[in-house]
Amino acid sequence: MISQKVLIVLTSHDTLGDTGKETGFYLPEVTHPLDAFNRAGLTVDFVSPKGGKAPMVGIDLEDPLNKAFLDDSEQVSRVENTLNPAQIDSAKYGAIFYAGGHGTMWDFAENRELAEIAAAIYEAGGIVGAVCHGPAALVNIKLSDGTYLVADKTVAAFTNEEEAAVGLTDTALPDVMRYSSSN
Repeated sequence: MISQKVLIVLTSHDTLGDTGKETGFYLPEVTHPLDAFNRAGLTVDFVSPKGGKAPMVGIDLEDPLNKAFLDDSEQVSRVENTLNPAQIDSAKYGAIFYAGGHGTMWDFAENRELAEIAAAIYEAGGIVGAVCHGPAALVNIKLSDGTYLVADKTVAAFTNEEEAAVGLTDTALPDVMRYSSSN
């Protein structure tokens, strides 16, 4: 039987390239999935590449799920005290969900420990999901047979056009995340 626990991955990265601007995980991309997981009766844990406080952006107090989350000191404490990958036993989780936010572009793709956790969950029959910039985590997840998790799959993510719309097309990214639309 697949576990009823979900692992939500949050970025640990807090600076938007060379702009000096703050970044992190995008709050609605946590609160809305968290609400769905809670309504389904699932248990959720938070992890980040470094553990500890995950930087948060996208705070909209007009969004009732964001407001409820921020008004709940226990929930806020969980994202300020995330687990680190070494503390995770993948066998205890039936799903892993990578939350978005621009910070993910700097610390998800090259995180071997999180990739191994995701691969183990997937190979045990679990679910791997991501939203917005969260799919950056998927690019280097290799399964035990050496194939990439995303091989022969369609992946939706934040697009180049959306980056242009928010004025971040020219923001310096790590080399691993520099792809052209022809790739």
